[in-house]
Formats: sequence, C-alpha cells, structure tokens
Amino acid sequence: RIEQIGTGQELYERPASLFVASFMGESNIFIGRLEAHAAGAEVVSDAWRLRVPPEAGKTAGLAGSTQVAVVLRPEHATLCRAGQAAPEPANVFTGTVTEVIYLGATRKCVIALEDGTVLHARLPEQDSDEETPGSTVSLSWSVERGAIVSAESSHVAAPDGEAARLEPDQPTPLAPT
Repeated sequence: RIEQIGTGQELYERPASLFVASFMGESNIFIGRLEAHAAGAEVVSDAWRLRVPPEAGKTAGLAGSTQVAVVLRPEHATLCRAGQAAPEPANVFTGTVTEVIYLGATRKCVIALEDGTVLHARLPEQDSDEETPGSTVSLSWSVERGAIVSAESSHVAAPDGEAARLEPDQPTPLAPT
C-alpha cells in the first residue's frame, strides 16, 4: 500500500502518516489528543501539553479529539542550558544530556527526561561544544516545526531503537510552557 507520494524532502518534512514519519529518518514522537480552543490548538496527554499551529487539525484532516502524533525531527530541536530562555513560541522539556555523538558537521545529543524518556537533538557541530554528558538542558522547538499525523496508523516502520515515543500515559517532568 502506498502511504504518501512526494519528494524526499516533502516526505521527511511533512509526513502524511506515522509510518512515513518513522520510515523517513529519526524522530521524536509524542502521542496525545488534539484539542482546539479559542487560543489555538494543543496535543495533550495526562502529563504534558504541546502547542501546535491552530490549523493543525484542519491541515492534517484530523477531528478535534483524535489521537494524533507530533513528529519532531532532531535537527528541529534547540538546546538551551538550564536557566536560559527558550525561543518563543516553543514547546519545552527539561532533561539531562546522556550522550553526545560526533557526526561530522553535526552532533547528536541524547537527552533523558526524569521519567526515563529519551529525546534527540541534532546540532551543528560548532553549536554543540557546551553540551556534555551530565549537563541539564532544555530541549525546545518552534510550534511550527512539529508535524502532526494521525496516531491511528495501521503500521509503523520497524523502530531503529533510536526514536523516542511519548505515549499519553507516560509521565514527563515538565509540561511545555
């Protein structure tokens, strides 16, 4: 079955399904309920709320209370040292850097949240000098950078052991501000 037709960039940046998102590269995936209200839209679980563009449900063809997944590519995340302000409007989680992996022009930072959930950020090599294992950081991203897809996908590409998934009943230490 064909899930989506498009260029590699379209499939990567705007996946049409959870399968395409998990098949095309590494992702941080947050699963929750899509809620629209006068101030905008959010994807929520019992433990966190993520701001999403107000048109997210309409664009993705999703009903207001549907289970959805917010897909965040690691290079769309920003890391700030504890105490530094995240860019606005942003979703923010605080965690501890557990690993920094040199990848040539970029470095992959692995961040563990207090509940054990693992998130990934990919930073330009010159911007990642301060991130060292053990440092506390805030991982944030612009509201527009998270792709919204249905979480009702019939199948997901085989996990590579790298992509993080936050299910609705998993606690997280910090709801985005």
